[in-house]
Amino acid sequence: MKIKLTKNISCTNPIACTERIKKILVDKFGESWDDKNKTSSWHLSIFHKNNNHTIWLFFYEKNGIHESENHGKTITRKADHIIKYSGKMPTLKDIPKLET
Repeated sequence: MKIKLTKNISCTNPIACTERIKKILVDKFGESWDDKNKTSSWHLSIFHKNNNHTIWLFFYEKNGIHESENHGKTITRKADHIIKYSGKMPTLKDIPKLET
């Protein structure tokens, strides 16, 4: 499941910005990567543009199917490390405030 957001976030360091946003999301939805089992149940992508960040969240609905977006199209591919997100599938209203 893809959730796409545009947020009024200003940043000068994309790595620090991504880490800050990911911490907020991990606190809400749990870790995206299980290092012990080498599996992922969701992922985050961010396009950093001052005051206009585009954020994609993908919560996996099936084992073995990775989702991403390329030029506005959702792309799926087989991937052994993908597992179904075990929590309640979030909606846009479930996403916590990401602006500082």
